[in-house]
Amino acid sequence: MLQNKKLLVFAGLAAYAYYKYSSMTPEAKQKLTADVKEKAKNIFEKYVPDQAKDLFKTAQNRATGGEYNNTI
Repeated sequence: MLQNKKLLVFAGLAAYAYYKYSSMTPEAKQKLTADVKEKAKNIFEKYVPDQAKDLFKTAQNRATGGEYNNTI
């Protein structure tokens, strides 16, 4: 029964967040997105080990065709 209440509270919070986001101006949405991206970058730089960062860079290079992708 407690799990159902938690689910109902979570659904209510999600609906409220959707309502607030949908009523924002486009400028406010862009600012919110930029703030979230900046915070995610800061967390990534602060807490992710260098070895994992290298793995992400290697995977990104493979997906984009390597460093010489802009030769055309």
